[in-house]
Amino acid sequence: NSMLRGLPFGRYRGNVTAYHTSELRWDFWRFNIKKAQFKTLVVPFVELGRVWTWEEEDDHLHLHGTAGTGLRFIYNDIFVMRFDVAMGLEEYRDEMAQAEEISRIRPILGIYAIINHPF
Repeated sequence: NSMLRGLPFGRYRGNVTAYHTSELRWDFWRFNIKKAQFKTLVVPFVELGRVWTWEEEDDHLHLHGTAGTGLRFIYNDIFVMRFDVAMGLEEYRDEMAQAEEISRIRPILGIYAIINHPF
């Protein structure tokens, strides 16, 4: 899925999913041009998610997390342009590793440009 910014699209899939996003939207700069109102927001965020499959043997509290920051450019409170940069830690299996060494972790950087808020 694409809910956790900073991880590849569709990286974690399963039968049941849970997500949490916390954003702090700081109204950094406001200005007007004639009757048009413009706002610029700085938005640090953290996200957590968990995917469960029916047959898994993983710890049920094994969360995946990401963090980042973004900018929002808002015109008259009806049009929003978002620019986000997020970092996530991706877990993967190292096929060359010993049986005891199940997975490794590598940082993943995500860069996003989106029009309008998802919520």
